[in-house]
Amino acid sequence: MAAGAVMTAVVVLFLVLRGCASEQGPESGSDSGTIGSSSLELPDFSEMLAKAHEKNADAVAWLYIPGTDIHEAVYQAADNKYYLRRDGNKLYSFAGSLFLDYRNTLAPLSQNTIIYGHHLGSPMGLRDDPNGVKFGQLLRFAQEEFARDTPYVWLTVGEETYAFQVFAAAYCEAYTTPVEYHHPSFSPQEWQTLISDLEARSLYQYSVQVGAQDKILILSTCVYKYASYSQNPNQRFIVAAKLVDGGVGAADQAEFTVNPDPKPPQF
Repeated sequence: MAAGAVMTAVVVLFLVLRGCASEQGPESGSDSGTIGSSSLELPDFSEMLAKAHEKNADAVAWLYIPGTDIHEAVYQAADNKYYLRRDGNKLYSFAGSLFLDYRNTLAPLSQNTIIYGHHLGSPMGLRDDPNGVKFGQLLRFAQEEFARDTPYVWLTVGEETYAFQVFAAAYCEAYTTPVEYHHPSFSPQEWQTLISDLEARSLYQYSVQVGAQDKILILSTCVYKYASYSQNPNQRFIVAAKLVDGGVGAADQAEFTVNPDPKPPQF
């Protein structure tokens, strides 16, 4: 291989490892919801979470997305960099771990719970890979059939399992405008603006309504849709879902129409 090609590969490797999953921002927190629907069967991953927590006290939640390999512990550190290159044993890992924003609370749940994870791509840092490790598989939500068959994602905290109903799947920039998506709490006006913005960006127009008192989960990862990572490290793909609270019936499929004109990222 020519020296120039080797150097390019090394640069791409360094940039991807440097942290497409990392976000930073101001501090915050808010009240937890309880699933009360007898018709919505909740998976129980509390035992798996407990075992992960025994090995590493930073294991604070368990995330499960049907139809993917996203079925693992979520860690939380004092910042959003620690688990970029570490696994659940706190050892160096190329793919890092899934991790909760350091400002989030889980007891009670923040207004906006944010989980980050790597999408390495294939070739790494050059092309999207919906079959990749960690959060690469979030990109399956860009496939209409998968999105329709996957109305919920599941988050276990302690012995409590929360169901979140997807209401947006979108490509965006790392720091969205007019409101950045990676904050744990918002003013009423900012909240309304955020939800409207997420819906405008979404590939699908979901029937799910998100109100002022609702809580949401945002899953965030890098993408390479618009350029390689070295050319544009600010590309993201996010999945946003609303906490299902109190007697809401289960949906076998997500109800949506394809958005004919999603708001594009503002690079």
